[in-house]
Amino acid sequence: MAKVSVASEFSGLVFSNEIVEKKRNTRVTTSKRHNFSEFIEASMNGSEVLENDAIVDDSLLEKAMDDVFILGERLKHDYMLSCLDDYRCAVKNFLEIIRKRAYAHDRVKGRIDRHSMMQKEYNLVRVVDEKLDRLAKAVLVEQRDMIYILSRIDEIRGLIINYVW
Repeated sequence: MAKVSVASEFSGLVFSNEIVEKKRNTRVTTSKRHNFSEFIEASMNGSEVLENDAIVDDSLLEKAMDDVFILGERLKHDYMLSCLDDYRCAVKNFLEIIRKRAYAHDRVKGRIDRHSMMQKEYNLVRVVDEKLDRLAKAVLVEQRDMIYILSRIDEIRGLIINYVW
């Protein structure tokens, strides 16, 4: 079967007949609309799911914290690049879990300035879980030496890249 080029009416590009046929035959599916009562039932049944998620999140948090400590100790003894990358990923994962669970981000619009006619937008960060916030601070204080080593290594990498370029 020979391919014949057909101009696309959308972007001016040239497509083969097979691609144009695939575009014509695809259908857009929409999700099913839900009633208000279905949302209420789902939220009532979802409380059990939320409790299970909290247990999973706690075990995930404990695993991430253990990874930070274990990989930090390994980095103290073995100054290898693979240990450094593993430790960096562990700290990143731990802080990501803390950020998702301990803090909430809100955007609030302020008044319109009458001179510039611009409206300011304020970003508010609320601490949702105090215990989690204290845990994150304690872990970061205890791992301060390793994080300092990471920052120095990143600084040296930056200097090397600047020197090469």
